[in-house]
Amino acid sequence: MACGMDLRLQLEALRKVYKKNLEDTVAVEDAIHIEVRLLPILSEEAMRALIREVLAEKGWTEGADGALVKTLGDAVATLDADGKTVTLKSKATATVTAEGRTVERNDRTEKESEKEAARLAEEKLAEEKKAAQAKLALKNLEELGRHEPALRKELQEALNRTYRRALEAKARELGEVESLQEQGRADGTYEVTVVVKA
Repeated sequence: MACGMDLRLQLEALRKVYKKNLEDTVAVEDAIHIEVRLLPILSEEAMRALIREVLAEKGWTEGADGALVKTLGDAVATLDADGKTVTLKSKATATVTAEGRTVERNDRTEKESEKEAARLAEEKLAEEKKAAQAKLALKNLEELGRHEPALRKELQEALNRTYRRALEAKARELGEVESLQEQGRADGTYEVTVVVKA
């Protein structure tokens, strides 16, 4: 028995593919600001100088602008030059890429096809940047959340030392210091007792 098969193949013309690749860097910075309030035991200037001294002893370094800086993981804590605010910043960056692709068509020119590929790449890049920004913001919040409690604890300890030194300096202005006792408690309170001989 003879079998007949009629096989017809039609080749589709090869079409040129137009591609446009784009790349951009996305940076997101988030910060927490902590106001540093000091009791006026000594003059404002003297109190600010004392807290700067205490923080320097705790490893904070002075920058060119007079601010004190300390790195905490991927975050950076900065006591501004006037000593009134500590800012904890986290900055995250990512490189995003996108490709726009279109196929040659009879109803448009080569330049139009290239423009279409570029337009598609820009749209995709905008979407990728938006998604990357959301991820980076989340990463920053996690980083800030991880280091904020330790920073607040360190600042409280620095304030306690600042007050102790300020009270001692004030007591010396009043007369001879006979004794000085200090006591810190687990709840974060700090007590200093100064006895001055008049």
